[in-house]
Parts: sequence; C-alpha cells; structure tokens
Amino acid sequence: MDYWGRPWTAGWQKPRYPQKSWGYGGYEDKREAWNLQRGWRESSSSGQYGWEELRSRAVPPPPRPRQRLQVPELDLCGQDRGHLLEVLALAGAVHLSPGWEHVGSTDTGESPVRPEYDKWHALMFEATSQKKKWKSRPCVHDRHLRFSSCEDLSRTLLGEAKYHEPDNRVAFGLSESSAKSQFVDWGDLKWAPEGYMALKAAVAKLFESEVASLCSTENGSRDLLGVKLRLGWEKWGRSGLRHCVYPAEGTCSSHTDYGVVTLQLSNGPGLEVFAHGSWQVLEEPPEGGALLFAGDMLERLTNGQIKALPHRVHVQKESLES
Repeated sequence: MDYWGRPWTAGWQKPRYPQKSWGYGGYEDKREAWNLQRGWRESSSSGQYGWEELRSRAVPPPPRPRQRLQVPELDLCGQDRGHLLEVLALAGAVHLSPGWEHVGSTDTGESPVRPEYDKWHALMFEATSQKKKWKSRPCVHDRHLRFSSCEDLSRTLLGEAKYHEPDNRVAFGLSESSAKSQFVDWGDLKWAPEGYMALKAAVAKLFESEVASLCSTENGSRDLLGVKLRLGWEKWGRSGLRHCVYPAEGTCSSHTDYGVVTLQLSNGPGLEVFAHGSWQVLEEPPEGGALLFAGDMLERLTNGQIKALPHRVHVQKESLES
C-alpha cells in the first residue's frame, strides 16, 4: 500500500434484495437480522457466489475500530520454521521477520525484494496528471500494466444489502503472464515486472518450504496440488501483483482474497482485519518484515481449518500525522 493526501467522501446504499448466508445449519433467511454476518452467500437476484460481510439492512456507518491487534511474528529462517500453517490457523495472520525473502532459498544471487514505493508513487502521478504520456506506453496500451482509479469492490461482490464504504484509492495491476512475456515493451518500467517476479519467487519458495513435509507422501493424479508440490512442478501461474495507493482517509471495502496466501508490504497504517468477532486495527510488521495471511483457496484446501482473513483499509488522517 502507498499513500498521498486528498479528501474523500463516503456513502451507503439502501438494500434492494434479500440475502441468504450459509451457516453450519444450512441456508438461513437473514433479511430481518441486523447483526453483521460473514459466510458463504447466495444472491437471489443474480445467482453469484462469494465471501463477504452480509448486512440485511443498510444502517448508519459503524464506529471505527479502536482496538489494535498484534499478530505473532515468525522467524521462518530459524526457530519457527515449519509452523506457518499452524499459526495461521490460530491467529489468521502473521508478521514475517526481516529476512523472510530468503526462506527456502539457497541462491544468494537472487534479485532482492524491493517495494519501490517512490517509483509507484511517481507512476501514479503520471497516470493521473500526464495521461497522454501514460497511455502512450506500449505496456499500458496493450493492458499489460493496468491502472484503475475508480475500482470499487462492491461491484465484484454482491453488496446491495450490506453497508459499504466506496473504495477511495488507485491501483496498479500486473499479471504473471504479462510479467513473463518476452514480447512486452516495458520501456523504462522494467523494474515493475522484475520486482514482481522477485517477490513472487520469494513467496512461492517460502510457502513451498512450509508445506513440504505435508506433501512428502502425496500420491495420485499429477494434477493434485500436493503432488505438484512434492515433485516441484507447481508454477503458481495465476499469481499477480497489485499495488494500491491510498490518500488520507482512503478506503478499500471489506473482502477476502481469492488466492492461497497474500503477502503484503506497506509503508503506512490503515489495514483493519475482522478477528475475534470484531474489526480491529492491525499493527504494522517490523521494519524489513511483511504481513502474510490466508485467502479463500487455502481455506478450502484445509477444509476450513485455516480461515481466509476478512480485511479492509481505512487510512485515517490522524494516524498519518502522528
């Protein structure tokens, strides 16, 4: 995440359709419920599915969370090696100690992981203030490097019946296929795909080293993830990079990530997570460290033993000033 300063506005919508949410007892009608629910949901209007928070009636905005959540810090190069999944199941998220990018790696000549906040920040100003220059870049014109200034997660989640703050941020997107392609003209932006590939390689090796013992006896179809990991065949080809830039009072709607795990690097506060029954402000990782949490796919792979982490962003102005 990244930040810059400008005002924001927020709004909320009146629901038009009833919602149903999945619980251990099956589908229940939640249209008369006022309390916040989280679960597998079905829309009676469009038949789409996904994880989200459900609020059956639009209500005034809830108070911002004041409680701060500290999550465990793991040294996966040392004494905590092999305990990542165990701690994720208990805490929902972990802070990785500095040096995390070397977990599972023996190659000292690998590209370092650099967030490049300044370069992304400068690129954001180009995309918003020098649009002609931005759109003239071949990698942008061919949509290998994408930029969105009006993305709102309520459009990708069925959110008509839940309270929701419109997203106030800009975001860059980069896919695995674009980063690896030899036919993309990146010009002076080669640092973007190179940085992504270094980050992806580090996260993949970290995760694979943590689950290696669990996959050592996996047999069966070579299409199974456990078998691919045991044989070293998994390429994580659906991975991608998102770099979001938030203004003061910037926001991102509550959601869970689709993938196996998300590793997040940031240079400021604002991330909130839903843990222990309430929204809490997440403490920032140590300098040189990173935040890692589970996505929807890991929840399914572990039969729900590790939950995908609901999270959102609210960059409060006073936190930036302090």
